[in-house]
Amino acid sequence: MIRCVTLRLALVASTLLAFSVHQAGAETASRWERWAVHDAASTAQVDHRAMTSILQYLEREERGEVRFAYSELRGQALKFVRDYIDYLERIPVTRLNRDEQLAYWLNLYNAGVIESIATHSGTRKIKQNRGTPGQPGQWWAEKRFTVEGEDLSLEEIEQNILLGQWKDPNILYGLCYGVQGTPAPMPGEAFTGKNVHTRLGSAARAFVNASSNVRVRKKGVEVSSLYAWNKALLFGDDDAALIAHLRSHADDRLARKLDGVSSVSKHKFSWSSLNYRPRNNNFNVTGAGGGGFGGGS
Repeated sequence: MIRCVTLRLALVASTLLAFSVHQAGAETASRWERWAVHDAASTAQVDHRAMTSILQYLEREERGEVRFAYSELRGQALKFVRDYIDYLERIPVTRLNRDEQLAYWLNLYNAGVIESIATHSGTRKIKQNRGTPGQPGQWWAEKRFTVEGEDLSLEEIEQNILLGQWKDPNILYGLCYGVQGTPAPMPGEAFTGKNVHTRLGSAARAFVNASSNVRVRKKGVEVSSLYAWNKALLFGDDDAALIAHLRSHADDRLARKLDGVSSVSKHKFSWSSLNYRPRNNNFNVTGAGGGGFGGGS
């Protein structure tokens, strides 16, 4: 009798636990679905000229690679970045069309990464402070942004909003951690609603066709860890879907090598900082936010 009662209690507890987990999962999904709300008919354009100014101020080309002069972000220059983030936080993002939203979140994310690295002067600590998707470090886990009343972290913007709501692998190529393993933003220009898909496509081709990110071996294809970390979310945890994506951006040389390849054999990632230390630079950017919400794109 006691054993029967114990078994019944265990069954009830198990059922309640399963219900709680299901309910929590549903609430979490519902929380992120709010960011799918948009106005397809909206013609409003967010002014991202400030982000273009930030990129032009920071970016340096060194041996064919885009680097960032983070040490120059101090005083007025660092305040400018923060003012731009504040400007973005005031924008009613759910009233924008989908392309404007995509450009908005990409710029907010990358500006947040730039501010984090510059503020902490921690260019050698990016690995531990980024962590990996699903297991974020301190900088990526911290709730640093407030958009339409909701506090958000870099991790949540990346995983739950950008990748989770769009589920477009090309978005990977618009995200920069400030290290060699991630794509650098295209030199000197912010994302806008008008250019976002073109620029992501260009960044995708450049990233996929770099042998440091995709390399075909006898046992299969070696890829950037960015693909491995996001394979379940973006490719259904399917090697064939990932390889098909690579083929869609491959040049003729890589496409030939990918013929007959059916599996991913290995993944790797470079955490080497993209920090650049210039001899001299003068701060010269225009006011954050440019013409404000509704201004030119």
